[in-house]
Amino acid sequence: MRRSAFLCRYLAASGMGVLPLAIAGRARAQTNAKLIIAAPPSDDVTPALYAVRSGLFRKYGLDVDIQQMNSGAAIMSAAVGGSIQVGLTSSIPLVAAHAKGIPVQVVASAGVYDPQNPYGLLVVKADGPIHSARDLAGKVIGSTSLRDLNSTATLAWIDQNGGPAATVKTIELSTSALLPALMDGTIAAATLVPPRLTEALESGHFRVLGKSYDAIGRRFAIATWIATSGFIAQNSDVVAKFSRAMSEATVYTDAHRAETVTMMADFAKLDPALVARGRRSVDAPFADAADLQPVVDVAVRYNIIDRAFDAHELISAAVAKPSGR
Repeated sequence: MRRSAFLCRYLAASGMGVLPLAIAGRARAQTNAKLIIAAPPSDDVTPALYAVRSGLFRKYGLDVDIQQMNSGAAIMSAAVGGSIQVGLTSSIPLVAAHAKGIPVQVVASAGVYDPQNPYGLLVVKADGPIHSARDLAGKVIGSTSLRDLNSTATLAWIDQNGGPAATVKTIELSTSALLPALMDGTIAAATLVPPRLTEALESGHFRVLGKSYDAIGRRFAIATWIATSGFIAQNSDVVAKFSRAMSEATVYTDAHRAETVTMMADFAKLDPALVARGRRSVDAPFADAADLQPVVDVAVRYNIIDRAFDAHELISAAVAKPSGR
């Protein structure tokens, strides 16, 4: 679905037709700051979709266009290259970029891990021989990137549960190839997130080996909204407005998950029923260095970055903060 059609559908559902949208668009062009943001088709984007639909961005003086990109790496490159201003990316690429001196910072929080509602789980073949971390010694695991959050969580879980992660090999596979690779034995295990996790568990062909995200921390940032330091410096007011709008949207969407199923499914091109049955992302309304520090620490342990640093360095001074801080 084209982005324009997507936005029109939800504005129409809110009682605004296509003609009023065009009129409002001309009016906003005179007063609202234009912002191009990008996100992968993951549940973390839901508060931003809601902020467009509900008019929250307009309330804060922003005219926001949401683009879809398939990976955090592509989003990071687009932000640095200037084709987008703000992007949603996983926390591991953010930490790695900072360690390499790439000038990006967090401008709004997104998904955080909640062990009571585990968004990522380590999965193996139901009738396979893997029953413990030790059984993964010398085996191959799969992930969509060799050094992403899911592969790092898998290695950390193996080490934490008595298995030698140093003997495990990670191979890169597309999201759609992970379940077939588990079925045919190409890989022995993989940390999955919805919708692949939902499909895997509902099929009966796979079982959960462990809560791999627990090995990173009881709570940590799964993803964040980022922008370049240059853009933030030149547009601190716009960044502050984006941050406040996202905070307000997140408070609402975390409390009204059922209302967000269709908008998320349309953006990600998924069956709404599949989204509704699966685990949903838990999002944090405010960026917190305490949520990012476990990611920095695990990145050091698995040689993604050379040295640890204070996670406060990752967060822009322009982001919204809870009252009392």
